[in-house]
Amino acid sequence: MDKKVFNWCLCISLIVILILVICVFMFLKSPKEVVTKKLDGGNISLTYTDEFNGLTVRKCVPLSDARGIKLDSADLFFDFSVTSELKAADGLEYEISVKKDTALSTSLDENIKVYLEQEKDNGYVGVFGPEIYTEATSKTKLGTDVGYMPIYKVKKTSNSTDKYRLRVWLHDKAVFDKKAIQNITMKVYVNGKAI
Repeated sequence: MDKKVFNWCLCISLIVILILVICVFMFLKSPKEVVTKKLDGGNISLTYTDEFNGLTVRKCVPLSDARGIKLDSADLFFDFSVTSELKAADGLEYEISVKKDTALSTSLDENIKVYLEQEKDNGYVGVFGPEIYTEATSKTKLGTDVGYMPIYKVKKTSNSTDKYRLRVWLHDKAVFDKKAIQNITMKVYVNGKAI
């Protein structure tokens, strides 16, 4: 009888441990809320699933736009979503921008191509680019600062979550030292205002 009770206790303990491991795994893999901006009468938030709110492409080689927009390896694009909550506002505008991390990037701005897609009808559709990375020289109306590249502006009249995919690659006409490794690291930001 004692052996039977011991086996039951062991089974229950293993099940409890398994449930705890699954819970910890789900918590660690849950989306990370990076930015929540409170606007007059509304909120916008940027959500992603990785530990880093952007994309790092290592050992880049020059690519044509036709090849760059089709990069399909998980380490060559960055998925994120933007949630709009109007609350007391009639509408809300937000702007997605990117910024090159100069500490981690080795490529010149003019060698970098930026491309943004939005998920629509279970597929992705291009909404920006491909364009050469160019930082803004003045602050935008929605609050994107100098030194960032605004890439997409959206006006919302109802609560929603928009899903995006960012790709960056080395321009096929890039001029650089062939012996130097070309790394690109971009971070994603969202700014907005209620209207």
